[in-house]
Amino acid sequence: MAESRIGWIPFFISWMDHQVHVRETDSTMALNLLPGEYVKRNVRFTFENDRIGGQRLAHEWSGLQDIVLWDCDYPHPQEVWPDPTPLLDQIFSGIDPELNHEIVFGRAEKLFGIDTTAMRAMRTMRTMPTMPTMPTMPTMPTMPTTGSGIAPE
Repeated sequence: MAESRIGWIPFFISWMDHQVHVRETDSTMALNLLPGEYVKRNVRFTFENDRIGGQRLAHEWSGLQDIVLWDCDYPHPQEVWPDPTPLLDQIFSGIDPELNHEIVFGRAEKLFGIDTTAMRAMRTMRTMPTMPTMPTMPTMPTMPTTGSGIAPE
């Protein structure tokens, strides 16, 4: 699993596969499949706020449909919480609803063995649960310094 956004992945996979065709075969490490097939079998990528990647989901040539999961990256501020609905609507605009469901819910259910029934119902009702507010870190006092700018003597 790689938390790395997804807009760059079609190029990366295409470039790796291209290299297999244009370079001499490495006799010390023969591949039975193209690198892109290994990625498809073994790697999953997550994304939150990636509109470019979302646009590429609509295209089968991107190879993204089977290897990505949407995540909210809570509690990190990725413009997602407390309500990801507007962002999801924008990212998945024009995307097949079944593919949307698989990326947002289905794949996580299968991969992590979790039940997302309640979250799917909330998404259908267009409401999301309010997540707890994260406490803010207290301001740390500054150390007095001498003229050198280093810790006090």
